[in-house]
Amino acid sequence: MKIFLDDCREPRQVKWMSMPLGPWKVVRNYEVFCRTVNGLYQRDGKLPQIISFDHDLSVEDSIGFENSPHYVAVEKTGHDCAKWLVDFCIDRDIKLCDFQCHSMNPAGKENILGLLENFKRFQNETPADK
Repeated sequence: MKIFLDDCREPRQVKWMSMPLGPWKVVRNYEVFCRTVNGLYQRDGKLPQIISFDHDLSVEDSIGFENSPHYVAVEKTGHDCAKWLVDFCIDRDIKLCDFQCHSMNPAGKENILGLLENFKRFQNETPADK
């Protein structure tokens, strides 16, 4: 399985990037991302083959009542999904899957790739016999 995390685009719309061939499971938000990765791991004992991240996802959660002066919309981004994935791998002692970032947000893209590349480097440098 390949996961394409994006709130509005489809893999075929990312023409400026080389997308691996084959079908993609399109995931639109943080909650579905977490549920999809966890479900795949529970079913098959492995992570997706590759995950392509977008950074800017739709606002999906809120705190308080909409008309309240203390109402806050909470945006979960692709970076939040990447942090969750790192924690998922740490908790299960599993290797991170392949990843790429198709986000058009330069700072968001750099943050996602920096996090995942650093974690992958850490995993590769850590001895297997802990």
